[in-house]
Amino acid sequence: MILGLLFYSGLRAQDDVSDLSTRQPLNIIIASRIRTFDAASISFQAQAGIQKIFHRRRLYLVYVNGIEEAAARIEKLMKKKNARIKNLWFDSHGYFGRRVALFEVGRDEVNYQTIYEEHIRKSLQRIGKYCDSSTIVSLGSCYSGATFILAARDSFPQQRMNGDSLMKSISEVLGNSMVYASPSWVMTKAFVFGNSYALAGGPGAKKFHDPLLIQAWETVGQWTAYHANTQTFSPMSTVAMDGKGNIMVKPKPFLNTASRFDHQQRVINNLKPGNYSPKWFVKYRLPKHYR
Repeated sequence: MILGLLFYSGLRAQDDVSDLSTRQPLNIIIASRIRTFDAASISFQAQAGIQKIFHRRRLYLVYVNGIEEAAARIEKLMKKKNARIKNLWFDSHGYFGRRVALFEVGRDEVNYQTIYEEHIRKSLQRIGKYCDSSTIVSLGSCYSGATFILAARDSFPQQRMNGDSLMKSISEVLGNSMVYASPSWVMTKAFVFGNSYALAGGPGAKKFHDPLLIQAWETVGQWTAYHANTQTFSPMSTVAMDGKGNIMVKPKPFLNTASRFDHQQRVINNLKPGNYSPKWFVKYRLPKHYR
């Protein structure tokens, strides 16, 4: 009898990692709670909230203060709905001044190094129980797929962005999922959820019109996919989302039109040194979640 109970409890303990193919597929957006005025985050979250009204059975928004809260809330949702994750979008800013590919989940910064910190890795693994090779994960932060090398400057040594290392590590902890990330900017324009090019383009702020960001301007609208089955990276067209939160790939790249390409070239030809101040550089090895 005791052995029977232990066997039964063992089966119950494995419920969370049972065959995901039988579970309801859900699309999840993880977004940090807004603490200060942030036009881009407000716009994205407002548009996502509207879509949630019309697709409440398929699209779920998870607002969090940190990665452990994200794991707990997603775990609870997946159990309640007997669901799996079909599409997972991390809504976040990237920071060129940190000189490393990253995304934020509330107060926690995830980059190719911090992902190995215990509370971050364990939290992602909890989410990963509901992901598999059919899951698409998109790192919705600027420069999250960047691999370019930034030259030494002042007290900062030469540094590689390591977006590829971040993407590969994310795939490993999230069920060998397909991971998308961009080496350039991820924008928030109107109709983000209209399967449009609203996520592509470059910022108009003066500080970004500096030769330091030339590689980001050269790759505007480009994305990269990491394939876990072959452990390879491949360039891809511009990423978009539809109203249900499905992560799509546009058939033609953002720069395929003459007007967009001409604008990109004008910007590149008019980049001016000094627009991006050295004071915005910070040590990447001191991530924001260190208090």
